[in-house]
Amino acid sequence: MYKKIFFMENLIKHISPIPRRFNCNYHIDTIGYYGNKTEAVNTDFSSFNFSFILSGHGTYSFGGNTWAVEAPCVITQWPGIHYTYGPESTWEELFFKYDASYAEKFKQHSLFSFEQPIWHIKSSFDIQKEFKELILLLHNISDESAADRVDILCESMIIDSIVSQQTPPVSNNEAKIRRIRTFAKQNYSTNIDFETLALDNDMSPASFRRHWKNYVGISPAKYVMRLKMREACRLLVETQYSVGKIALELNFEDPLYFSKKFHQDIGQTATEYRILNQIK
Repeated sequence: MYKKIFFMENLIKHISPIPRRFNCNYHIDTIGYYGNKTEAVNTDFSSFNFSFILSGHGTYSFGGNTWAVEAPCVITQWPGIHYTYGPESTWEELFFKYDASYAEKFKQHSLFSFEQPIWHIKSSFDIQKEFKELILLLHNISDESAADRVDILCESMIIDSIVSQQTPPVSNNEAKIRRIRTFAKQNYSTNIDFETLALDNDMSPASFRRHWKNYVGISPAKYVMRLKMREACRLLVETQYSVGKIALELNFEDPLYFSKKFHQDIGQTATEYRILNQIK
């Protein structure tokens, strides 16, 4: 049900031996990506790690406590502590492994806390651009200063994830609604069957509608329409697509209906919006 951030095979790069030209705060030891991770982890770590869970859900436990993992989020592993975590079925994971000597430094710089070893981030789109840039660097890691740029980019991704964090779901129903809303946000230009999504998440259609309204505030149809209108505004300003092509891109079968909805929701015609907001 989740849309992956990047379609690629698993990738693991050990870049610790690569010389650095610059004295960055933290040098990456090993970095890895799993597109479809299915196995659970049950071990102590000798390194200090950040794991970005980009899609999927599962659980994360240590020290007698268990947290629900709902992508997108970040989970951490402190050296010498036993962790158990993994997906309910499958998830997409990007991990940064650092030498254990950096652990206290991360803590001193407020990039780690035992009180909050997992944090949820507002949207996988917040890290999508950085993630793609990182993958490109890893594929060309032998290039001059590529390892330095990886170190800086990974630190930036960690900081951005902390800045953009949101509160974890307070109930199982809220976790399910967040899951469905994430899917809708990533697939709004397709025909979304919310009743099927509800059933896939063990919710009756009636229960889904009630909890959705409580957590989101507007109906699923209005939520999807807002996403479409926002994207339409972007396409009108950033591209030369005709209004008809934008309508098709957003899965409107009738361009006239798209134009009518745009005028109703935005307060201007699509052409007026393009002219008034054109990039000079």
